[in-house]
Parts: sequence; structure tokens; C-alpha cells
Amino acid sequence: RPYWNAFLVASAGTAFVIDTSGREWAAEPVGDVRAISNRTSIPGFDATHRHPRQPVERLVDPRWRASQRVLAERPVTVAALQQHLRSHDTCGEPGWSVCMHVDGVEATTASMIVALQPGSSPLVWALTGSPCRREYRSFELGDAATIDFSDVGAAAPLSGRCESSPSGAGSRGPQRGCVDEGAQLGGDGIDDQR
Repeated sequence: RPYWNAFLVASAGTAFVIDTSGREWAAEPVGDVRAISNRTSIPGFDATHRHPRQPVERLVDPRWRASQRVLAERPVTVAALQQHLRSHDTCGEPGWSVCMHVDGVEATTASMIVALQPGSSPLVWALTGSPCRREYRSFELGDAATIDFSDVGAAAPLSGRCESSPSGAGSRGPQRGCVDEGAQLGGDGIDDQR
């Protein structure tokens, strides 16, 4: 049985969604913004390769639609993406939200937002653990080799409550933004939101 999923691959000027299923794949350029969420999303590929027993309409699509709504709001900001990644109000069923907590089944274990801007080093906001319980730590991608990722977000835990609230981290203005429940890329309107 093939594993299937979608990925967002982006640079400061170009982004693609890549859907995969076993050894099969399809790529589609991203025009302005795009959200993906643990499912295939290129229409023709999705129709042929979606896992037949995956309840995407019930468990995945509510998160996907929530991501699409966040990306439709302009400008797309780091603060808005952080708030969205901490969200629990996108549930199709209890726990299956963007910041996922399904006891014994699934949990969000890391989160990342990357601002991709031409001519400058990508800026990263990352944390390990649940976004609703941790603060994002920012750094330039060029400094990533010196970051202890086991500690990202651990030094400044939130109050311990799972709730949607902006982290207070500043926005760099309009971003080409990407949001995926686990890993996000930011830039100026592109989403996984590319």
C-alpha cells in the first residue's frame, strides 16, 4: 500500500505543490497562495491516488479550509500564521485541529514558518512540541547549523493552556506565506501555505 502526501517546495520567487503516492507524483506551480494539509490536493492526482480509506472530508478538510481562509486575509503575516498554527477552532472532530491533540493517535510535534524574500537570508520561526504550548523562536536560516533544535520553543513555554493567541512576535509585513499544520513557509502570499 503506497504512502501518499503533499509537499510545498518554495524559494523567494517560485513555489510548487508536489503530491506523492508510492512512486507516483505530480507537481503544480503555485500562483499566489496555496494551502496543503496531509492530503493530495492536485485535482487530477487526488482523484486517482487519494487513499481510499482516509476520511479527508471529516478529519483533514476542515483544517485545510481553515488554512485557506487564513491565506485569503491580506496581508499574510507571521503573527497571523502563528495564531493559526496554534488554533483549536478548526476541528472536524475533537482534537483534529491545526494544533492537533488526539490522545494516543496524533499530535503536532513541531511547527515552522519561513519568510522567503529575494536577496536576503530566509527568516525562520520554529518550535518543537505543540504550538499552543510553546513560543516560536526566530533565527536566520544561515544560522540553523548552530541552533539546538531539541530546545527550540522549550525555553519560553506558554501558560500550558491550549488556546489560540498570537505569540506577540512581530510581523515583517506582507509575507509570501506558507502554512502546513506541521511546517509552514512564509514569504509574501504563497502558502502551505505558499
